[in-house]
Amino acid sequence: MNYSLLEEFFDGSRTPPAMDLRAERHFYTVSGRRSRQTMNEPPSSKTVAQPADKKILIVDDDDDLRELLALILKQEGFTTSEAPDGKEALAAVKDQRPDLIILDLMLPRYGGYEVLRELQKGETSSIPIFVVTGRYKDLATANMIRNESNVVEFLEKPIDQESLTGKAHSVLGTTSQKT
Repeated sequence: MNYSLLEEFFDGSRTPPAMDLRAERHFYTVSGRRSRQTMNEPPSSKTVAQPADKKILIVDDDDDLRELLALILKQEGFTTSEAPDGKEALAAVKDQRPDLIILDLMLPRYGGYEVLRELQKGETSSIPIFVVTGRYKDLATANMIRNESNVVEFLEKPIDQESLTGKAHSVLGTTSQKT
């Protein structure tokens, strides 16, 4: 690397050449071919998934919260399913293969952390998980959970509706269908 050239840019004695500041994003199409798109171009309808094509499994022992989260996510266009405990959650994941799981840590019959660890095995290891807790966790515990390979978000109750839906769209590569 030519360090003298870099020094000239940093000390101001030379100006850098004009650059195209549009960042490029690479992605693979369904056929496996590599495609390219600049970040400041809106994604085409071919590259953005529809929320209706994405299934979210909501796992919480609180019936009211589970139903509320399902309603919020359905209003965004997602398909949802629900499980009230860890055992039913694992069965639902096996049967339905959700694209995202919203998982409460405090569950009966099989705890949320045990479900999380079980989902790290085999084909389910690539399913992103939003971990939800109603109890304040100390920073060390929260960081330990965040560092689990399949955890993409750690949310504390009460859950902010806009934050939840925005993060779900971001993780799943969808856009809101609300008008």
